[in-house]
Amino acid sequence: MGCVLRGVGTLERVFFKMTIIEPTGLEVAMAGPFGKGYNISARSPNVEVKAGDEIIQQYLRRYEQCLNQSWDYGYSIGLHPWPKLDDLDPLSVPQINLWLQLTSQYENEGNYCQNTGAFLGWIVQRSYNAGMNSCTLDCGGIKPLHNMIIGAKEERVLELNVQGRVGDHVLANSCHIRAQVEECGDYFLNGARHVTATVDTVGNMLGSHGFYDDVINFIQWEAEDLEVTIRKNAGKSVFTGVKNNILTSPNRSLCEQVRQEMTRNKNKNKIFYLHPDGTRELYYPLERKRLR
Repeated sequence: MGCVLRGVGTLERVFFKMTIIEPTGLEVAMAGPFGKGYNISARSPNVEVKAGDEIIQQYLRRYEQCLNQSWDYGYSIGLHPWPKLDDLDPLSVPQINLWLQLTSQYENEGNYCQNTGAFLGWIVQRSYNAGMNSCTLDCGGIKPLHNMIIGAKEERVLELNVQGRVGDHVLANSCHIRAQVEECGDYFLNGARHVTATVDTVGNMLGSHGFYDDVINFIQWEAEDLEVTIRKNAGKSVFTGVKNNILTSPNRSLCEQVRQEMTRNKNKNKIFYLHPDGTRELYYPLERKRLR
């Protein structure tokens, strides 16, 4: 069954059961709603609570309108007919997290993971365009979200911290981001460029080729200039068929796995083994050199 549009009354009843958190007046005065370093989670106990934020309900209504739509994200991650948001103010980080937690009421919808992740990426993009420089997303307690894509600029890199588990195609075709991610699925950083990321566990096809649909032509993007630290484990085909990327990991077996995959593709990637003391050893190419 597709998404059922709910009336205002239903939204209000659901809405007021949740805890709504906004920045304090002092925080706004010091940094502004999108000030540098403003990365307070919606669950932070140090932020005052204010109920009845109408803008969250407005975003939920627009989100409902696209929840049952379907796109092939694997090959065409580009412009989609989202409901217009230009008439709504961009959200602050606590508001983004509140909206995200409120989407859990739609988890039984068939396109929840795909469309919620894509809509979340668009919300974060709008806030970044409005001046937000850092963002902490609390994805705990909801299904893993796919297709979160964000494009930042070289002169203003976005600091992104994703807490909890997320799904596939996260930060695909994204650029100029410094990310901390706990756990994600397949195609992480698919076709991304100029991204530094630290992740505990990641699925298959990290940093592979990506595709972007600019409505006129399909453009194939090669993941490039990525620096990824994997603290624990990764799936198969890491940095396969791409070049000029750096992998760092304290997992020596993972380093060897990726080295074999890279060798078959004769690319220009590098692997560093991370020692317990924090120093790095060049694992691939084959010469060994201890770096500090």
